[in-house]
This record gives sequence, C-alpha cells and structure tokens, in this order.
Amino acid sequence: MPDAAITSGYVYQTNSVPLLPRDFSFVGVVATYTLFDFGKRERTVKERRAQLEMAELAMQLTKAKVAGDVKSSYFEMQHSRRLSQLAYRKLNSVRVMEAGYRTVPVDDEIARENAEVEALQAELAYRQAFRRLQELTGAR
Repeated sequence: MPDAAITSGYVYQTNSVPLLPRDFSFVGVVATYTLFDFGKRERTVKERRAQLEMAELAMQLTKAKVAGDVKSSYFEMQHSRRLSQLAYRKLNSVRVMEAGYRTVPVDDEIARENAEVEALQAELAYRQAFRRLQELTGAR
C-alpha cells in the first residue's frame, strides 16, 4: 500500500517577506511506494512462522513434562501408600503378639515403638506424595 499525505494551507502576512504576496494558499502532496523490498516481507513472514513453530513445540514439551511429572508423582503416591499399609500391618501384628503375653518383654516394646515410628513415617510420605499429586493436577 502506498503511503500518501496531502497538506494545504493559507497564509496572510503583513509584508514581512516582500517577495511573497500578502495572502496566498498552497497545496502539497507527498506519496511513497516501495517497488522492491528485496525479500524483506518474505523473510519476516518466514521468521514469524518459525517463531510460531517454536512456540508450539515448547507447548508440547511443557505438556509432556507435566504429564511425566504427574505420572511419576502418581506412582510415588501408590508406592508410599503400599509402604504405609505394610507398616500398619506390621504394627498390628506386633500389637497382636503383645496381646498374647501377660508381661511384655522390653524387646517387644522396642519393636512396637519402632513399628509405630515406621508406620507414621510411611503415612507422612504417603500424604506428602498425595499433596504433590494434587498440586500438579490442580485439584485441592
């Protein structure tokens, strides 16, 4: 598209420039048109297309990373849930063994306390993994 500008005006003077008449009008037209841009437009279009492709690839990469993070977090949560369940089974079996004795040996008390600690640690790991999964999926 050519660029065009039209200007006009009217001047009235009190003999400041004696060569010009006292009042006169003028009209002017300026137009520009680029015949040859030497491939600038094509290069700009190609550059924009390349930027679009890079943005689309970055979006696909981000989606793949998020999907991988969610998947690994889900597997981590499942693993910690299984460990938590096993720790509680162990704790329950220790309690059952204690219930069978009238006097509990010191070693059995230590084993029960260790089982309780393991169960609580496993429960904490499960809750942390579950919270991470919620953060990644946006669920609250």
